[in-house]
Amino acid sequence: LAISYQLEPLMESRLDERMSEPLWPILCAVHLFNSLTPLSMVSILRPALRDLKKDNDATAAAKETNDHDNAQNKKQPAIWTGRDQTLSDIFWAIGAIITIIGNFAEIVGHEFDGWVYLPKSESSSGWTNFVFCLGLCGGMSGLAAAITPTNTKKVLLAFLPTVLVALVPFILGWNQSVKPIVFSCQGLASGLGAHAVGSAFGSHWPWLYFVQSFNIVRNASRIQSTGIQALHLMTSCFGFFSYTVPFVLSVNKRTKSTPLWIVLLVSAASVYLGGALENYIASTEWGQSTGIY
Repeated sequence: LAISYQLEPLMESRLDERMSEPLWPILCAVHLFNSLTPLSMVSILRPALRDLKKDNDATAAAKETNDHDNAQNKKQPAIWTGRDQTLSDIFWAIGAIITIIGNFAEIVGHEFDGWVYLPKSESSSGWTNFVFCLGLCGGMSGLAAAITPTNTKKVLLAFLPTVLVALVPFILGWNQSVKPIVFSCQGLASGLGAHAVGSAFGSHWPWLYFVQSFNIVRNASRIQSTGIQALHLMTSCFGFFSYTVPFVLSVNKRTKSTPLWIVLLVSAASVYLGGALENYIASTEWGQSTGIY
């Protein structure tokens, strides 16, 4: 909140009277908080991946010792070397930094708009929105690459969506007409990241992260169609949830092996409850008072 008030000069001439306190400072504060959640994701997955690889190395060594005569004829788990760890850390850092830059670009765009989120606003269709979209895509590309850092084909595939998003404005320009391409690339990057984590830890929970895109897209569309700016609070809630809860459940020994049908049920429930909460906010007198239209 303190930082939010320090940013007020950026939007003094653009602040709509309906975006009075405490709404805009709270919106800014939750966006600032949410912008750092990629660090939470890295702090969850990086040590878990390192421990997983150590366990695989130990299993490989034990198997070779117990079955030395046939060891050469059996496929052993790949040893996680110091080079693997270094490359993995580089990709973790790249993904986290790109995402944080993108998140802060979104905040700057909202500041320029006076925290009014509309179809033609800077944060929705300007260059800060491009940096934000690139950050979302690059973060998941870094995640997917960090899981298999020495597999060149998988690393190139992981960063392909980010490269495509980066080229879009230079080839087609940056406007609403290119958003389907951008959203498709973001979906591909999220799918690759979810698949990489799920395959590494033997868990279906990363798909709960992927499903949150439905919540976020619906939320953004509803804000712009209704003009109710209070709904913007839910955007950060969905973002924080998606970067933390699915990955905690993926690495926890008690929950990582949850059956797929339960994961799908929880995912569907999260979409339904998210929509229900948005409906409630939009129906309240306070929510209606933040309507721009």
